[in-house]
Amino acid sequence: TVFFGEVGLAGEVRAVGHVEARLKEARKLGFQRAIMPSAGKDWPLGVALDELPRLADLLRVMGGGPPARKLAR
Repeated sequence: TVFFGEVGLAGEVRAVGHVEARLKEARKLGFQRAIMPSAGKDWPLGVALDELPRLADLLRVMGGGPPARKLAR
């Protein structure tokens, strides 16, 4: 699993640039799942995507719980 995003002072996870390039590289490196802030669109790049709107959701995901919301597969 690869994680990316920018964490704000209030714990929100913000979008970062070059999402498509990041996902392509993650797939090339063998990652099958990406956890990222809401991207606002589906990225059909062969990587399962999970939305992560807040840092608290990351802690739940790392603890084995489900992410806040599933994006496209």
